[in-house]
Amino acid sequence: MTESEQTRADTLTLLLAYRINKHLPATLLMKKIRQCCEILLGRTHELVMINAYRKIISAIYDRRFAEVTIMLHMTEDNYRKVYLS
Repeated sequence: MTESEQTRADTLTLLLAYRINKHLPATLLMKKIRQCCEILLGRTHELVMINAYRKIISAIYDRRFAEVTIMLHMTEDNYRKVYLS
């Protein structure tokens, strides 16, 4: 799998984790997103993705859940523009 395919797959994994767990209370949802980011962080080698995962994890630890939600919505919009158009 090339790096671009891995980036696409990892991004989709994060977005699916968000959508699947969206019904949970905010703290549980953010725990799931943090866990997903930590797993993805451990297997990626791309600096942009590493920084994105760290930023999400940091915002969750600081309890800035609204900011994380905005980041995930922006990620979804960008994913749609890049991969689905």
